[in-house]
Parts: sequence; structure tokens; C-alpha cells
Amino acid sequence: MKSPAEFAVKVAGVTYRELKKHTPAIIQIPLTETQKETLGKKDNYKNGWIDFDWDILRDKFFRKKLDPVVEDLLIIALSVFYVDSVVERDSKYLKRSKDSRFFSREIKLYVPVSDKKLWDRVRIELEKTISFMTYDLFEFEFLQRKGQVKKRNILKQRSEHSFIALFSGGLDSLAGSQFLLENEKGKPLFVSVKHGTFGGVIEHLIDKLKIDAIDVRYGDKPKDKDQIKKEYRKFHKPSEWTQFSRSFLYLTVGVAVALPYSNIKDIHIPENGVIAHNIGLGEARRGTRTANPRFLRYFEDLINSVFPEAKIQIKDNFIYETKGDVVDHLIQKKEVIKESISCARYARYTDENSYQCGMCIPCIYRIIALTSKNLYPTFDRKISSHGMNIFLANLLKPDLNSELTKGNVKKIIKFTKDDYPVGVINVLDVINFAATLKTLEKKDVVRKYPSLIDEQLYLMYQRFAEEVESTVNFFGDENPSLKSVWREYTKH
Repeated sequence: MKSPAEFAVKVAGVTYRELKKHTPAIIQIPLTETQKETLGKKDNYKNGWIDFDWDILRDKFFRKKLDPVVEDLLIIALSVFYVDSVVERDSKYLKRSKDSRFFSREIKLYVPVSDKKLWDRVRIELEKTISFMTYDLFEFEFLQRKGQVKKRNILKQRSEHSFIALFSGGLDSLAGSQFLLENEKGKPLFVSVKHGTFGGVIEHLIDKLKIDAIDVRYGDKPKDKDQIKKEYRKFHKPSEWTQFSRSFLYLTVGVAVALPYSNIKDIHIPENGVIAHNIGLGEARRGTRTANPRFLRYFEDLINSVFPEAKIQIKDNFIYETKGDVVDHLIQKKEVIKESISCARYARYTDENSYQCGMCIPCIYRIIALTSKNLYPTFDRKISSHGMNIFLANLLKPDLNSELTKGNVKKIIKFTKDDYPVGVINVLDVINFAATLKTLEKKDVVRKYPSLIDEQLYLMYQRFAEEVESTVNFFGDENPSLKSVWREYTKH
């Protein structure tokens, strides 16, 4: 049996000597400016560090003093995000087949907390929630920080806002902001969690929409790769692009913003039902469980076990809507659609402010939604010159070398040798799924996809199939292979 990848978390109230007893792989989470300044000046066995906007939560929401258990929760979320980023899923780490990017990992975290008894009590719930979200096997061991929790600092204030809504800068998030402003009673506070190049996009949208919003930044900075290899040989380079744990971090920040206030109970996370339920695509096409109903239920139960008096509810108003349905909420604000970004790989494709690769599942669903509503390409961002609209690829001959000669992929970058064939598989999976929904009788569809016994879910996916067929017809004249594939798949 292989050993899990083990990390310990260095925060105030615990020494390096204590942590070293458990593992040499130590993550520093700085809580003060002084800690940031001293990073890297001592203790060579630290692996890396992650930074976070603690002050904005302390000063604006908790009135100078962050609740210690809320701080614990944020430390856990940041630690999970960090190790999710640095422990690869590939065969060199797991010693398995080289064919999949999505193998599960075993990860153990030693986390110092302010109330060890409390966190020991909810440990199994926490492990279940994070393991389900990341497709991994997470294990936690909690260590008591110095000092005892003498005074809690939650639910002490009342806010002018009535509920929290997460704001990511994506198309669903954009539509969600309009839906909530028009349909929910009370005043929303939008919360965004920014990282890297995407921060500017979110800031621009917040300004343009003129919404009440708070944005929190986080960042990670692994130490030198060779140093990590030397200190911790379980993984060979600090890079894992899937990062399924981001949703846990984002929701945790939303909870942290809500907890000071006695009148805020609801946290909205706008996500279309096709992505949220993630039915129909093969196991190799694993997607994020950002708003998967099961994950949201696990997360809500966990938060209410840690903070039972808060009675937090996590809501997704779009859980039975396709992305095309979601776009309907923006019909009166079509001009802002192109300001949003759905691409899972925007950080790789940054030419001409396009930020769309056109090949990942989020890009494919976005193209389907906008095309089915007659909004593509007028109201969408341009596809990056490093990517391509996969609906225009020759699906009958997915040969990378022949496609490299096409003008729209002349500036191919290193990622594309992996992305292009994956993009073809993505679009074929989507078309095959839609064709199955269109051609099989309902009883046969439910037999194949048992979750669709839910009538609302079944009807939503039928609408999705119609959107896919509409997209095939739209691009089919320019790309005959698309219609050929559709005809083949509808012979079920």
C-alpha cells in the first residue's frame, strides 16, 4: 500500500519543531505582514507558502478580530487548495497508467487549529466533503494551537445586506447577479475570490454592473522546484491544473463573510444544472463539482456542524436550468456577455484579451448556449489564436498534424498538443450524449442515466440536447463533419 502525500501547515501558535515530527513538507500560511517578510529566511524544510487577504475580513466584517474557528476553516481551505495544486495526479506520482490525467490521490494534512475537539468531531464530515469534491482520498489530523478559544466573534452584527452571492466573472455568475437583483427580496452582497490574471476581469465586471461586492485575493508561491524535489520526493514538480478544490475555498470565503452577521443565512452559488449535475460525459471527462447538489449538501452540513447557530443555507437557483436557459436572464443585458469568461484555461490563452480556448468543456457549453440563443459570435469573446472553436474541427479525422496547418491554430502553443485531441473527445462526448437523449425513449434514457428519473432534470437535459442540435446545425454548413457525426450518433 502506498503512503499518502503528507503536508503540515505552519501558522501562528505552532512551531516548526512540532510540525517536523509529522512530515518535512510544511506549508506556511502567513497571517501577518511580519510573517510574510520573514518567509524563506529560516527553516529550509518549508515547501512553500500561500497568501490570503486576512485583513479585509478582519477589518470589514469581524471588526478587527477574526473569529478563531472561522480562521481555522480558512486555513483548512487554503491548505487543501495548496496541496491540490502541487500534488500531481499523473503516473510518475501514482505509478499507474499514463493514459489519464484524473487519477485519485491520497493526501494527508496536519492542521493546527484553535479548537481541536471541535474539529476532531467534524473530521469525518470534512474528509467526506473534500474527498467527494476533489475525487481524492483526503485525511486530516488536527493539532492544538497555543491558547484556548475564550470568546467567539460570530453573529454579533446586523448587515444592510440580506444574503451573499458568489461572483466568479463567469457567464452563469453574471446571469446569477441579474437574477438575484430582480427576483430575491433584500440586498445582495457579491463575494469574489481572485487569483492571478483573472482578478482584473472580475473587477471590470463589478464596476460595469455597479453591484455591491467584496473581492478577496489569494496567491500561492511554491519554493524552488529542485528544493521541493530534494525535501519531498513523493511528487516531482509543483503543478496540477485540475484544481477541483477551488469551489471549497470560494464557498468558505463566502461563509466567512456571512458569519459575523446574524441576519445573513443564504449563500448563492449560480451554476447551470448541466454542469452542476455533470451527467452523461465519460469518466475520463471528469469536471468540477463546484455546485454539484451532493457536494453543496455536504458542505452545508459541514458548516452547520461547525457553526450550528448560524443555520447557513447554500443555494443554486439555476440547478434545473441549462446554460442556454441561464443566458435568457441576460437578454436585456446582452452587451455584458462578452465581458464574462467561462474558459477553464484562460490563464494559458491571454492574447488579444480573448481568454477563450474554445476546446474545454466550459467553452463548449458556452458556445452551445450562445449559439442556441442566436448570440454567437456577436456577443461572445473571440477565441484565442492559440486555441480554436472545436465545432469547426474535422471530427472525422482528428489528426493533430493536419490541423496545425490551419490559420486559426498557426500560433499553436505547447499546451495544444494535449488540448486539441482532448477538445475533440470533449465535443464528441457532448454530441453523443445529446444524440442519446434525442433518440432513446424516456425509459431507456433513465435506464442509462438513473438520475434522470427526476422529471425536472430529465426535461432540462432534453432542452440541452435541443441546444446541441441547434449548434450542430449552425456550424454544420461550414463543417460537414459535424453533421456527419450527428447523423451517425442519432442512429441509436
